[in-house]
Amino acid sequence: MKQALKYIGFIILILIALFFFVVNFSAARTSYQCTGELTENGTAQPTTVFITIEEYRPWVGLWSDSDGSMKLEIPNVIHKYYPRVERVGEQRQIYQEGLVGNFSTLSKTLALDIEFFGFFDGNCQSVDK
Repeated sequence: MKQALKYIGFIILILIALFFFVVNFSAARTSYQCTGELTENGTAQPTTVFITIEEYRPWVGLWSDSDGSMKLEIPNVIHKYYPRVERVGEQRQIYQEGLVGNFSTLSKTLALDIEFFGFFDGNCQSVDK
């Protein structure tokens, strides 16, 4: 009986460690500051946006059909969450209801239709947190 309890305790300890690992290491976050133009109704204005892209680790595919997610902020204007980001080579395709934009990990460019605000096109630089 004591031996069985030891094994059960060991299995519980392993499960807790696996849960801790999955929770803490299931996504890699990268933040960027993007400068470019926000075009609405044919009028372009210089704009800076900040994005954080979370890229999920391969094992997250067991319970998610997305490769990641993205958060966008235009300071003092809007915060937006994009629940689905798909990896396509060096591109990260960004979805809301449908495809709304893409981010290139090679050239660090962002092209994004921001609902109710216009279309943003710009270059990004990595930001340390």
